[in-house]
Amino acid sequence: MLNEAERRLWDAFPRGATVDLGQGDPAAEDFDPDTWPEDRHVRAEVIARLLLDVRTEPGRHARVVLAGARIIGELNLSGGQSDRQLVLTRCWLDKPPDFTGASSGRTAFHRTRLPGLIGLNWQVSGSASFDESRCSGLINLFGARISGQLRFEGATLVNPDSEALYADGLTVGQDVFCCCGFTVTGETRLVGVRIGGQLAFNGATLTNPRGNALTAAGLTVHGDMFCSDGFTATGTIGLAGARIGGKLDLTGATLTSPGAQALAAAGLTVHGDMICGDGFTATGTIGLAGARISGRLDLSWSTLTSPGGNALSAAGLTVDQDVDFVKCVASGQVRLAGARIGGELDFTWSTLTNRGGTALDLEGVRCPHVRLPAQIDGRIDLRHAGLGTLTLPAVSDPPPMRLGGLTYVELDADLEPPVAERIAWLHRDPDGFHPQPYDQLAAYYRSAGHDHNARQVLLAKRRTHRLTAPNAWRTPRPVRSLLATAWRLPGWLLDAFSGYGYAPRRTFYWLVAAVITGTVLLHDAAPEQDPTRSTAINALLLALDATVPTAPFGIREQVALTGAHYATALGLQILGYGLALGVLAVLAASRTRRPRPRSR
Repeated sequence: MLNEAERRLWDAFPRGATVDLGQGDPAAEDFDPDTWPEDRHVRAEVIARLLLDVRTEPGRHARVVLAGARIIGELNLSGGQSDRQLVLTRCWLDKPPDFTGASSGRTAFHRTRLPGLIGLNWQVSGSASFDESRCSGLINLFGARISGQLRFEGATLVNPDSEALYADGLTVGQDVFCCCGFTVTGETRLVGVRIGGQLAFNGATLTNPRGNALTAAGLTVHGDMFCSDGFTATGTIGLAGARIGGKLDLTGATLTSPGAQALAAAGLTVHGDMICGDGFTATGTIGLAGARISGRLDLSWSTLTSPGGNALSAAGLTVDQDVDFVKCVASGQVRLAGARIGGELDFTWSTLTNRGGTALDLEGVRCPHVRLPAQIDGRIDLRHAGLGTLTLPAVSDPPPMRLGGLTYVELDADLEPPVAERIAWLHRDPDGFHPQPYDQLAAYYRSAGHDHNARQVLLAKRRTHRLTAPNAWRTPRPVRSLLATAWRLPGWLLDAFSGYGYAPRRTFYWLVAAVITGTVLLHDAAPEQDPTRSTAINALLLALDATVPTAPFGIREQVALTGAHYATALGLQILGYGLALGVLAVLAASRTRRPRPRSR
């Protein structure tokens, strides 16, 4: 037998008319359903019977539209087939409705209180809406299929330390709106969900501090995904392997997961831009390892905090356009090892801090233009990076950089910094001496037409190698010192006579000085009439004969030198052999300086 409220609903159903039993807000946190009298009670079985009934009136669309009611008992539509709409506004449900395996029309819960909802494999022809409703248990939409929209605008889901929304395998034909004050305490699971339109979390608050606030591994969104406009998550946002057909917008979002990943998005694919700027804040690691972004990655004006860990972990990241860290503040390592970036990687005005460790890891990066940060506390790893233009910070005390295997085409926008500053840059490599960075810098200067600077760099390479190589020998310290001196002696001589072949004028100056000195000291021993009648000229020729190893004039053999004259000639001969080695070094160096065609 139907009560008065049920009779009104029964009569209104064929016409699709609304039945409003009175005011009240069951979605309010402190609402007490016992304050409603029994004349506002409607049994759930009556609603189920109406939805599964085929009664209708010609020209009318039968549907249940009920407001201000307390639904008594379980609304069980499991396995049922109906195209009727269910619209509940400002209602209180005593038990979770069950839509398991059901097929239904549009279903809407507006400003309604639910203790949960069971919707496994639920088929909805139209939209499903929970706008401004409140749920104090699990909403289970596992494997459901919704042809229209899924809406949770302004809804509140509360199920602490467990899943509040479980929608693995859900398929939504149009948009999903979890925005405009959407609040969840507990985990939101969207694993393997497929969304035909956009996914909006604008202004949402997700809280699950002991685990994932959002688990959406394998999520597919054909449109854009928005987590902006004050979006806040306490707990990890999991987007591993997700695919976003448009842009991923996290502008101004706040992600908090200390000691863990704030954003776990390894293998993420974004076919548009990924925007994490303009006040974006993350406490915990931003994980983008192996992610691929077809547009640009924007982290400008963001704050990334993970002291002692990775503020950004993006090894193997691929970005087709620019990556922007302008005004970014990061505490912890920014790791982009092996990244492939099609545009500019810009750290202008950013501040990176990882004291005692690597603040910026760009090992193996491929990028046409990199602008390094000026404010950095920690090392920069550029090993094996392949860059087009590398812009170094214009600061008096730049950070140490690991440079082994680094290659670049251009260095800065011009050649203003003195070559000594560039050599000092190489010397600060915390890994010690490597010849390749010196060769790379010399090749850069040579390609720019600055051969003198290139020779200075190569000379610095030989000198640094001479000083540092013995430090790696595994011998007792006293023996090492003796062997190091013997090993360095030839280098000292080559450096003194010709700068290892990179200062050829030095050899000429030595030769001129030796000949002039020999001419003065051997003047008295020079023959007076042979080969010329000038004793001064003969002394000059004798000095040349004594200095040049081939003795081209034969005068040295004709003159019997004794005492100081003999010692002078012997000194010139020894010096001559040293200068000959210097000439050989110059020839070898000139051979290596032949220009090579630059790859295009």
